[in-house]
Amino acid sequence: MQRRQLVPVYVGLLAAIALLSVHALSEAKEMSDPKLAGVWKVAELTIDGNRLPAKDLVKAKIEIDVARFTNYEAPHGKETTAVISGGKQGDLSIMNLKIAEGKFKGTTLFGIYKFDGDDLLICQSDMRSESAPTAFESKKGNYHALMRLTRVSE
Repeated sequence: MQRRQLVPVYVGLLAAIALLSVHALSEAKEMSDPKLAGVWKVAELTIDGNRLPAKDLVKAKIEIDVARFTNYEAPHGKETTAVISGGKQGDLSIMNLKIAEGKFKGTTLFGIYKFDGDDLLICQSDMRSESAPTAFESKKGNYHALMRLTRVSE
């Protein structure tokens, strides 16, 4: 599949870290960092070293609540739901997403996150990876997506 064809899938799954519903799945564990809770706008998204244009991110937003997310604003037009699990690995904060339904059900996307001032940075692996990124970078060939999220005021 060509990179251009993968962009909607990536944006759908990553912008998916989008809109977490208030209903926790029975297998879900709450994220330990209460600062994650809220609504976030995807301000920047770089996939495999390629930064997506701002126009592709206009509707991309994320709501984090408990440990489940549902993507309502995916460019591919399909809802994606996943369970978040987390913890610490050394100095890194872990945010893994296990797709709960749909075409990619059962797939885990491994990721890390940190706060940069008021912004939230998330670096997520794609479906080909079996481990979380170890740095906040997206470069050609590492199949990582790096997102900068800004909190939406209520």
